[in-house]
Amino acid sequence: MTQQPPQHSEIHITGGQFSGPFAAGYQAQAIQHVAGDVNVNPMVQTELARLAALIAEHRPRLPEAARVERDHAEVAGELALPPAERDRDRIDAALDRIVKRSAAVAAIVASVEKVRQLLHI
Repeated sequence: MTQQPPQHSEIHITGGQFSGPFAAGYQAQAIQHVAGDVNVNPMVQTELARLAALIAEHRPRLPEAARVERDHAEVAGELALPPAERDRDRIDAALDRIVKRSAAVAAIVASVEKVRQLLHI
């Protein structure tokens, strides 16, 4: 037997302050992303590998393919550093350049956006 959602679910907060993750409603989930270690999510490496494969697959369509590959290597290199040594601005700038140089290939742009989401940039 499956669980049915409640007919009426309400929450009232009055006075004071509230901070932190909060979810309300049937089967709601609250997720908190903590800044700091940009490689916390193991899916980052998977998406970077997918991005590299897309760059290789669409290389003939990329006028600046070598620079796109270099930008990808820069992102991967920064993420290989210990968390305290990583330069988030450098990662962000390299991802911007990949998008700019690969704008004609939607799959590459989408993959870069996925990397950004995973890194919370």
